[in-house]
Amino acid sequence: MNNLNFRFHADRRQLGGMLMVTGFCAVIHPIANIVNAFNADGALNTDPSTIPFWGMVGAFSLFLNGVASVIVGFAACTMDSSHIIVTTVLTAINQLCWIPYITDMTNVGKMASSDPAKQGLVPAGHNPTETDVKFVASIGVIAIACYGFAYVGSLSFMAFGLHSMNTGKYDQRPSGYYKGRLTFYSLVLTIGGGAQLALGAYSAAEFGTGALEEGRIRAAMLIVNYPVVSILVGSIQVLHGLWGIARSFGVHSGPRDNIYQLSLAGQWLIVLCFQDIMQLAYFPLNVMTPMAAGIAAISFGINMMPAYLDAKMRNTPEEIPEGYYIEVPQKDVPSISFPLQEQPIQVSTHDIDSVTKVKEEHWT
Repeated sequence: MNNLNFRFHADRRQLGGMLMVTGFCAVIHPIANIVNAFNADGALNTDPSTIPFWGMVGAFSLFLNGVASVIVGFAACTMDSSHIIVTTVLTAINQLCWIPYITDMTNVGKMASSDPAKQGLVPAGHNPTETDVKFVASIGVIAIACYGFAYVGSLSFMAFGLHSMNTGKYDQRPSGYYKGRLTFYSLVLTIGGGAQLALGAYSAAEFGTGALEEGRIRAAMLIVNYPVVSILVGSIQVLHGLWGIARSFGVHSGPRDNIYQLSLAGQWLIVLCFQDIMQLAYFPLNVMTPMAAGIAAISFGINMMPAYLDAKMRNTPEEIPEGYYIEVPQKDVPSISFPLQEQPIQVSTHDIDSVTKVKEEHWT
């Protein structure tokens, strides 16, 4: 495969770099759960019939995928080295990343069906009704699905893209491929933002608009201490999701229109500062501190993927032409040469006399 051109190596290294970043998020996110599996209550995690056991299995699955993705991505990005067997195994074990999300959905459903006074979604100080608990639980399931699709999806997308490069399927990712994915991930962002917006609005209506002194509302990775903050962050995410859908249908100015990427960078900063730090910092004695790094990691995919896919959609041909990734040898064209031969200059006596006569007439 010596005839691969520089674009192939550049794109493969790009995928390797993105795989390394998303893999690092998968390393950071489950660390708190792994630590909890070995604490004083860790023995409870040895019973396969319990949710904590499968939470531990899911945490190890994420951690394994994260470490493998960082190593494979680093090799592709910095050493331009990648092998089909390695990427085949990686794309296969990526599917194990769904274990913690399925476990979390099951756990939220179990909380919703428990006594409203004993569940862990709405504190008892708010005097929650069964409707309150079920609403928060439903928002939690939606949030897990959206953040899970974006989180695991970003990891799998980069791994499978690297695998496609290794298997020689260069022409399977034209602009239309990224367009469809942009529509999907923008829709995921819209629904995820809508879930946070709805949770914030419901909390403000039922429990107050200020700081929730009776305790936080928790719907999976969506924590509400300040309902207004949840409304703000959710609204921004919904707007960016709808914007991404519009761009996937051609509402943009071409390859150099990068305003969407800049705006999404601002959204990501807002998520880190408000959804993550501000909402969690309100807890006394920092009891939710271990969640902060996890929320930062799990929220990366839902903020990053629309930006990445939009850029690829605008800068990739509608159809991958011949020679885009493979150097096409030039056809043999017969060359035509015109040899130069030195020719002696013939000057006659008559020519010399004519020139002399012209000079004499000019000066007289």
